[in-house]
Amino acid sequence: MDVGALLLRCEIVAGRIDGILLADPDLAGLWRTEVALLEAAASVGLEGERISTAGMVMRLTSNLAIEEESRTTEMALRMLSVLKRPGNIFNAPVETMGRIEAAASPVGQARDETDRLDDRELALVVDEGRRWAHFPILAGWRAAAVYAFRSRRESPAAERLVFMAVEGAARHLIGLSPVPSAPPPDDGDAQAAILMRASAGWILAPSVAMARNGLRIWSPLSGIESFLDAASRALSQDLGQLGTLRHELSRLDKVVAGVSGRSRMGDLVALLRKQPVVSSAMVRDRASAAGQRWRSSRSWRRPAAS
Repeated sequence: MDVGALLLRCEIVAGRIDGILLADPDLAGLWRTEVALLEAAASVGLEGERISTAGMVMRLTSNLAIEEESRTTEMALRMLSVLKRPGNIFNAPVETMGRIEAAASPVGQARDETDRLDDRELALVVDEGRRWAHFPILAGWRAAAVYAFRSRRESPAAERLVFMAVEGAARHLIGLSPVPSAPPPDDGDAQAAILMRASAGWILAPSVAMARNGLRIWSPLSGIESFLDAASRALSQDLGQLGTLRHELSRLDKVVAGVSGRSRMGDLVALLRKQPVVSSAMVRDRASAAGQRWRSSRSWRRPAAS
């Protein structure tokens, strides 16, 4: 299959996924949260470091990550923050590119300032993506290629973040994805990265695509045919995965339908639908707030004594 046909196939499947997610915000949040975790771990893995999604979560919830993984996990969590809330790179190119470069920098390694791109060059990277916005996947690839060329391939991890930020922004620009949320004020905080709800417009996760069906080399300066072939397979699998996630959401609804009385299961399920990854403190606060609302409602309904 030639490059044009592969690109068209990818865009068609990505468009189908986008439409399903737009129609079901809870499903979109659950799917993007899951894919963002996988992408952060896979992208770090392509840099020669191994970390599991479970390792990232356990480091924050139980401090069980081994010492050798701690720096790798920190880098993955910084990338996760950008993946979940990339913002709109077309509206704020320099600021968004700065976040991407900071997130993709290996922990403990100083970057060579002589090779840093200036603001004008960063804007040119984003402009290249905007030129191809009518094909979001191609827009992401072109922007990543320009960044790779201008940065002398110093940070392949940043190239992949550029791809996803531009691909998501392009979908919003042509009227597909909703307005992305702004980056959180505590951007880069590990706890915020793992717990915050995903609010982005991207569909294709490049690291996951290249690692899912046999490891492939990421190189936006060449090899687009290999990339699109891997992307096509991955997007088709993601389309099938949406059915599984919908089934899980339906199971949660059935659990709620079966509870009665003062059970707080309904409040927990409502929280999980909006926030797939939670902490015990979040559950406790939600239960406490729900209990206060229930008591207030009972007090308001109680008839006055005669």
